Amino acid sequence: MSDTIYLGRDGQQMGPYAWAQIAAMASAGQVRPGDLAWHEGMAGWLPAAQVLTRLGLSVGTPPATQPAAAPLPARRKAAKPAAVKSAGGFGSRLARLLPGKAAPKS
Repeated sequence: MSDTIYLGRDGQQMGPYAWAQIAAMASAGQVRPGDLAWHEGMAGWLPAAQVLTRLGLSVGTPPATQPAAAPLPARRKAAKPAAVKSAGGFGSRLARLLPGKAAPKS
């Protein structure tokens, strides 16, 4: 096995990196799940997670994205309260207690 490893990301080759560098990068979450890895002796590029797992390292997970907030519901105008009708003595007493309502004349 080689002392260095290369990473591939978005079609770009990065490295060579020493194994200690890759370990530090993996610990810091700088090696992404979609990255590829290759070192001397390998037939081709493999997912970095697969290569680094053999070394006891894990690939960082991308930061969780916050779901978009749902739009607020449209504000509706408050309904006007129904007029208080006199139903005997109780309605007129209640009407006097309500602000802005004149007591009905009995």
